[in-house]
Amino acid sequence: MKYVFLTLLILFSSFCYSQTQYLKVNRDEVKRKVLDSSLNTFYPKLLDRFLADDTTLSIEDYRLLYYGFVFQKAYVAYPNLQQPRIRKELEDKNYSTCLQICDSILTQIPISLIGNYYKGLAMYNANNNDPSYSNFRNRFKNILNAIVSSGDGLTCETAFKTIFVSDEYQVIYKYFQIETFLSQALELPCDRMNIKPSKYFSSEKMYFDTSETFEYMKKIMKKD
Repeated sequence: MKYVFLTLLILFSSFCYSQTQYLKVNRDEVKRKVLDSSLNTFYPKLLDRFLADDTTLSIEDYRLLYYGFVFQKAYVAYPNLQQPRIRKELEDKNYSTCLQICDSILTQIPISLIGNYYKGLAMYNANNNDPSYSNFRNRFKNILNAIVSSGDGLTCETAFKTIFVSDEYQVIYKYFQIETFLSQALELPCDRMNIKPSKYFSSEKMYFDTSETFEYMKKIMKKD
């Protein structure tokens, strides 16, 4: 797996967002901005810019893209992101298959951290002379920064807000470079992750606000 670690250093260096700067997500305000077709923040407009790799998108735009996705029809709280299969295809150097899987994910969830991360990784390993892999690296980095901008992760009240549970692990391992994950506990509406600190996160506990997944499940149960 040496090629993976080398690629990680190249793909994801120098992108940490300061933990001292954060702004809690105002769900009602996000909903208003992404559903109003008269605004430039209307979700389809933002998504077009995102897919065109518009470098003028701000951190606020990425926050709207990520948190606004819950108000889109495609949102499912627990999607099948096929991580074990993606990793196996990468290990076997089946890059074309890996890219197909990632594309199937991104078609449904354009802001998927896993889909963008592994697509960039597979593209780089398939042909590191092709600079287009950086588009997916940048999408991954900017979405990750948007998540970390939502809190400091030190308490449930100041938790990092995610819309997919799988994104919690991307924050833990790829953003804060935590090497040792110990256990997980539910402290509604948060997940408390017990970890060994890294040089980027000094606490032994990291909190994630998972309320969006609970909201989704409530809606599903009402329909049933």
